[in-house]
Amino acid sequence: KESDSAGDDSTASLANPTAVPSSTQVDGVVQQPGAGTDEHVKPADRRRRNTVALIFAWIGAVAAGFAEKRRIAAERKEDELALTLAAHEAEGGKSWRLEYRRKMQALKEWCFEVQEHRYFNRFFLALIYLNTVLMAMEHHGMSSQLAFALLVTNFVFTFFFTVEVAIKIT
Repeated sequence: KESDSAGDDSTASLANPTAVPSSTQVDGVVQQPGAGTDEHVKPADRRRRNTVALIFAWIGAVAAGFAEKRRIAAERKEDELALTLAAHEAEGGKSWRLEYRRKMQALKEWCFEVQEHRYFNRFFLALIYLNTVLMAMEHHGMSSQLAFALLVTNFVFTFFFTVEVAIKIT
């Protein structure tokens, strides 16, 4: 009788409640204990992974804080310029310089919001990939229609990349 129960994990666990079964069978699939978990990872590796995650989270928080401070400073500058312009107009004068500064500040704020949009960098990265593929299509002995099409798309990509740089610099 002992030989029959020696291979059975369920009776072994009844006899010794601290015993860990070597494997379990669920829906006909044998699963090892701790499979799919981090139980097999050494504590030093787990700490290292957590440290790296914390560092990246901190960097993200610092970058987000910087972006928020920049946005608030731009809004404050816009409000100050609007108040200065309103005070100047209330005195009866009209300053084209103040109006120009206010419009330029509004343009800078708009450019910042556009470049911070989540699809801005993805769009231009896709354009870079597409431009690379189209540049690789150029070959010796290609037809004049293909050469013209590649020339036109090159100008289009140049225009888009110029717009991207202008938005990011502004």
